[in-house]
Amino acid sequence: MKRMQALKKLDSLPYPYQYFDVIAGTGTGAVQACMLGRLRMPVDLTIKAYANLANDVFSEKKRYGSGSFKTTKLKDSLGRIIQDATGDPDEPMLERQPTQGECKTLVFAMSKHNMRVGMPTIFRSYHVAANAGPECTIRDTLCATMAHPDLFKSFDIGDPPLNQSFVDAELGCNNPLAHVLTEAKTLYPDRYIASVTSIGTGHTRTIQIPDTSFLRHLLPIPAIVAMKAIAADSERVAEEMARRFKSTEDVYFRLNVDQGIQNIGADGWEQLAEVLGHTHAYMKLVEVSQRIDKLTQALDSRRPVVSAVQIDGEIQIATAITGMLPAIRRCPAPSPIFTGCEAMIRRVESCIGASTVERRVCVLYGLGGAGKTQIALKVVERTYNHWKEVIFIDATTKESIESTLKDIAVAKNVGDTYKMSHHSPFVTIYQEGAYSDCSISSMDPDDALALLLKAAQKQEQEPSPKEIDEAKELLQELGHFALAVAHAGSFIGRSPHISTFDYRYLLMRDKKQALEAYSKLPQAVKVDEHGHTVYTTWLMCYERLSSRARGLLWLISPPHHTGITIDIFRRAAKKIGSYEPTFPTSFLENSARQQLQTFFSDFVDSSQN
Repeated sequence: MKRMQALKKLDSLPYPYQYFDVIAGTGTGAVQACMLGRLRMPVDLTIKAYANLANDVFSEKKRYGSGSFKTTKLKDSLGRIIQDATGDPDEPMLERQPTQGECKTLVFAMSKHNMRVGMPTIFRSYHVAANAGPECTIRDTLCATMAHPDLFKSFDIGDPPLNQSFVDAELGCNNPLAHVLTEAKTLYPDRYIASVTSIGTGHTRTIQIPDTSFLRHLLPIPAIVAMKAIAADSERVAEEMARRFKSTEDVYFRLNVDQGIQNIGADGWEQLAEVLGHTHAYMKLVEVSQRIDKLTQALDSRRPVVSAVQIDGEIQIATAITGMLPAIRRCPAPSPIFTGCEAMIRRVESCIGASTVERRVCVLYGLGGAGKTQIALKVVERTYNHWKEVIFIDATTKESIESTLKDIAVAKNVGDTYKMSHHSPFVTIYQEGAYSDCSISSMDPDDALALLLKAAQKQEQEPSPKEIDEAKELLQELGHFALAVAHAGSFIGRSPHISTFDYRYLLMRDKKQALEAYSKLPQAVKVDEHGHTVYTTWLMCYERLSSRARGLLWLISPPHHTGITIDIFRRAAKKIGSYEPTFPTSFLENSARQQLQTFFSDFVDSSQN
């Protein structure tokens, strides 16, 4: 998270739940997963809380009974952490008010009476239709997953005679990643996975059956010890995952301290300083540091790479036989800085959700950059569970509409009548349609102020009355226009020493130059009266780019943004140096190819890698 803070130039350390859609764990890992995911605690507070829990729970062993430590102490310590985070020590594991897009938390435990094929019970922070786990409190969930026989007695959930008894999922499912990926496929069947992060508890010692005398061969103790070690060897799963993702790049990230903590157990509370030292040494390794940098970039960019339907390793028969099916563009999430427009959102929701038996049509129209697409995406996010399907169509041109509909028909294998084959509600989003009828124009002043602060990454700060007045004056200059406000906020957020007052001064200074440049643009792009304002704020952002970034922007501006992939650049960087045109080329074409060679030369080494 510290690297994410530096990458995005944030004033404060971000929270993991803001960047991960699913956080899961088992045993002590589940405690940390719940603190970071379900309780939305910051990393530094999570570390302190876990250290205090370890000290409270593991500092005194039991003298008799099953397990080495007291479950009551564990439950009390967990209750204090949960109360500090939520105000209620008996906060339920299920979210009280679930919302679409929130970080989901999974905790794994094994049934004491049925450990068949290592199939764990999953405690979730959200509702599911099938195979739901017990509904209980967060601390009961964590007591269940911490019930390792060497540490605690088994933990019962529910009222007799229908209570269930659980033990730590380490016994058969120490690394639950395979189950997490299966759950991700169920949760997001139409989405793509950008990254998978697996954090281990340190490399295990070498597993072996010890040599013994003939007499000791009669006793099952050595075999039992070895089998327990095998069950706890999460590296086996890690190796399987590495093989599964070996053909992908920068998707699967495994972090696991390789030396020094092999023999430190969950009860090694007095050795936490030793764990900290070995972890710091591990993260300083060049290879590990580079891996963390790539992970940070993957979390930030959220580039869709692996289809969720393939993430669990299931063979897709249709794809294997007929070849790669066209990818249906999933409906994107609204912008992270989307703010306000509640009245308009409720209007759209009431329009499209008012009936389940008739077709409902809602058209959002307004100036370019007013926020039409973002409002539509926000409505979809809020009503997502209402729809069987959400179809996102680029309606920029007739060709883009036909192409998208064709891809949907082929991928869904529905022939000519996709709509006729559906009896459940579904919603279709046409983006940038040519014919429009809910008008969207300038933002509400309060919404515009909230958007400015959010885009500038200052929503957590309390602005002074003077700063609020300066911001309101700036918003007046921008006409409370959403795209211009977002440009201004982004500029201020990435310029730590520029205040709202300073930005307004720069805006007024550059407006004349921008107006002159805007007047020279083709008439076709001058579509509304806010055009010159947006052009000014855009030009100010553009001039802050490096020459290399400007070159990239010019390079990618002609193709449609949905068709730009990293593979295009990877192939071009490797092959443009050896490219020989089949037919004679003009001076202009030669000049363009030379510029491309110069641009791509920064991305390859002497071996063309």
